[in-house]
Amino acid sequence: MEPPWNSYYKWLHFGKWSWVALGRQTARLALQMFPRRRWFLMIDDTIVFRSSKKAPGSAIHHQHGRKTNRPTFVRGQCWVTVALTLFKRFRSLGVPVLSRLARQGGNSGKLVAAKTLLRVIVPLFQGVQTFLLVDSWYMRCTLISYALDHDLQVIGQVRRDTALFHLPERTGKRGRPRKYGEKVTALWIDSLPEVSMECFIYGKTQMVYYRLPLSWPAS
Repeated sequence: MEPPWNSYYKWLHFGKWSWVALGRQTARLALQMFPRRRWFLMIDDTIVFRSSKKAPGSAIHHQHGRKTNRPTFVRGQCWVTVALTLFKRFRSLGVPVLSRLARQGGNSGKLVAAKTLLRVIVPLFQGVQTFLLVDSWYMRCTLISYALDHDLQVIGQVRRDTALFHLPERTGKRGRPRKYGEKVTALWIDSLPEVSMECFIYGKTQMVYYRLPLSWPAS
């Protein structure tokens, strides 16, 4: 009998299988074995180092993690992954479900890959309250709108210099409607009620403070 890792390698390299079917089955097993009222999906990307320029999707990427003894710019492949968050007592675990290679440069390639992954996974979570967790690189209108259209609630960070606007007021007049409403200012945010929550983050209990509007004004 061959060692299990050799059999696993041969199955991946020579076998005929569908990565989409494998990822969907992983999500189904999680839904069956860990039933809960709400689920959290995470989307993030990572760089796999490559020395060859001929590798699929090989390009020069900026190292945002600023890891020790690593160059600022590296050659590699950018893989976008969607994962499920599982909780056990005070600990959480991210289980990768599907990954996709971002073949284009810039944010557009990662956004397209992220929407492709959601298109495959989201139908399995119909009828279940589901949250999508992303970082500032994925807080873009195209991805957020797609997630909201599929009944996902999006939680993510934005850059400190990001300009936010209210929804424009509908005038009913002829002509092209306004794209943006009034700008969200720091003064308006400070007027919102502050909410505190005790969370177990990074191995210890911490207080998290945030502001949430009771209703989002049209202008």
